[in-house]
Amino acid sequence: MDAAASQGVRREPSRLSGKERSDLALSVLQGLGIEDRDPRAAALHFFLRDVLEASDLPPDWVAAHDQHRRRYYANTATRASSFEHPLLPVLRTLCGAARACLELDGAAR
Repeated sequence: MDAAASQGVRREPSRLSGKERSDLALSVLQGLGIEDRDPRAAALHFFLRDVLEASDLPPDWVAAHDQHRRRYYANTATRASSFEHPLLPVLRTLCGAARACLELDGAAR
């Protein structure tokens, strides 16, 4: 029996659905104050969706749903849990770096 099962957390696929990736990407953009009318918003949204598609959850993290069908994340080693994706701080940093790159002129990129 793995650690998640021993804690009563039903292991679910760690990959997000397309809609979940899109929603999380939009949440990161909104959290950084990037609005839809920003000309870079679409490029940043696609970038974040691609990053999420290629990323697994960090070690010891599993995805689950609570009794209200809300997705949450549980760390089987520390027993921490959160409704926020554990990669959210990294996504914010990556988005900031990508945004800075998009602000450069074409030759500097």
